Amino acid sequence: MGRRANSRQNSLMKSMFRTWPILAAALWVGVANAADTMLEVTSDTAVYCGELHERVETMMRAPSRSPTQEVVQLATEGQRMCDQGLARGGILRLRRALSIMMRPGEEP
Repeated sequence: MGRRANSRQNSLMKSMFRTWPILAAALWVGVANAADTMLEVTSDTAVYCGELHERVETMMRAPSRSPTQEVVQLATEGQRMCDQGLARGGILRLRRALSIMMRPGEEP
């Protein structure tokens, strides 16, 4: 019984030594791909509200597009809400305005 247990252990060890380079390579590829797809983490803060409002304002001032009344209204309401400390509602409106401005192929 002792020899059989040693034989199983040896077989298991050989198997592990053969597969570890494959596992290491798979881990390395996974980490490399994760670095390529990093996401920006945001939060519902007044700072993020301000950054988002600046992005909307910059797009609204771009000579290639004039904002629709809906975009102007959303941006104004979003900024007002952010100023009043209602960050979530403000961010929702500013994101909506930004998304409308970023739609490809639509004429303003």
